[in-house]
Amino acid sequence: PLTDRETEVLALLATGMSNVEIGAELFISVNTVKSHLKNVYSKLGVSNRTRALSTALELGVIPADHTAKRRPAGQVILAGEDDLAA
Repeated sequence: PLTDRETEVLALLATGMSNVEIGAELFISVNTVKSHLKNVYSKLGVSNRTRALSTALELGVIPADHTAKRRPAGQVILAGEDDLAA
């Protein structure tokens, strides 16, 4: 099974974030993000981001409605979260 941190990285990846953005969000280095993603790929038996996301969705590791809208400032709001601007 994926660790909590691997799942968190995968969930942020699903929002369209880059490795740099994921690292900044989680206060970890880009190399640590890459390490987590390599572990995810290995555990899911895939070799790239697209396959990791599709497999994670199929397995229910991340919810199918886990979509995102980007705000102009680069902030990400997950579907279903309250819009702070409302």
